[in-house]
Amino acid sequence: MNICVNGLLPQVKVPVGKHCGFVQFVRKADAERAIEKMQGFPIGGSRIRLSWGRSQCGCKCFPSVGSSSNDLM
Repeated sequence: MNICVNGLLPQVKVPVGKHCGFVQFVRKADAERAIEKMQGFPIGGSRIRLSWGRSQCGCKCFPSVGSSSNDLM
C-alpha cells in the first residue's frame, strides 16, 4: 500500500505491536494538510485517527503528527 502526503518527512516511526505511528514534518503547513486529508483514511480495515504530537526534544523544530488505531498492526 502506498500513501502519498506532500512534504518533507525527516522521521517516521511505527513501533512494533503498539498500533500507532509517528510522522515528523519539516513544515507545519504540510502536517496540517496531512491531518486534513488523511483523517479517517482506511488502513487494514480500520480508519486512522490523526492528532498533533509533542516534540521528543521539547523544542518546536519539526511539527509532529501521531496516528493510532486499535486494529492496525
